[in-house]
Amino acid sequence: MSSRFNRAFLLAIGAVALSAAPSHARELKFCADPNNMPFSNDRGEGFENRIATLIAADMGATATFVWTPEWRGFIRKGLGAGLCDVVPGVPVDFQRVRPTKPYYTASYAFVQPAGTSAPITSFDDASLRGKRIGVQLVGNDGANTPPMTELARRGITNGIKGYMVFGDWSKPDPLLPVVEGIARGDVDISVVWGPVADYYAARQTPPLRVTHISDIPDMTFSISMGVRKPDMALAEEINRSLDRRQADIRNILADYHIQTSAMKKSAAAE
Repeated sequence: MSSRFNRAFLLAIGAVALSAAPSHARELKFCADPNNMPFSNDRGEGFENRIATLIAADMGATATFVWTPEWRGFIRKGLGAGLCDVVPGVPVDFQRVRPTKPYYTASYAFVQPAGTSAPITSFDDASLRGKRIGVQLVGNDGANTPPMTELARRGITNGIKGYMVFGDWSKPDPLLPVVEGIARGDVDISVVWGPVADYYAARQTPPLRVTHISDIPDMTFSISMGVRKPDMALAEEINRSLDRRQADIRNILADYHIQTSAMKKSAAAE
């Protein structure tokens, strides 16, 4: 075999090897809380984990999660610092990010025992007065949460038992107590963010009654993904993927018993 043929053969083999070598895989980084079920955890069990993985795959990318507790500074320290590309769940009108189209809409809900003879369905129900009411709180006074605003507006301030919206992060399922408190008899009724209510009420024995609040607009929020404000192209690409995978997203939400309502549009994503 001549040296010229040897060189040609080796070059040909090298070209084949290069063409067969995998190209650098695309990675889409999501900032997510490692202990925030039903939304996310570090075992990938939350519905935001699954939807993020679904959307990344549809875009030809691999979802990688950057674990960041959803405490004060979550956006600034994660997305803002460049640690991730996407936050999988933000209100559609959240001003600190560029939101995508919403992929689900949910509302706060009343959670109470399933056997209640006259279940409460409104803040104007006279029987709400005198009840022990569990409410998610953000600060020490809780005045900035929609349920607390509605209760205070009606002068219902006695019998309130607060549960911090982030829960006790040192324990598994930190958002569970506001729902479990009903099953344990600590409160008579709780007003809970819809996905948390739906997921944990279905896991109680027996399951609890969940009544979503549809008559107060400020109790309903459309949820989108969020990217950095300059990342318009990425937001538009995610929008196209959300459109393609709507049915899959609905099925994932149904796996967690999450009830959805009519969407609110994001002007920033259009």
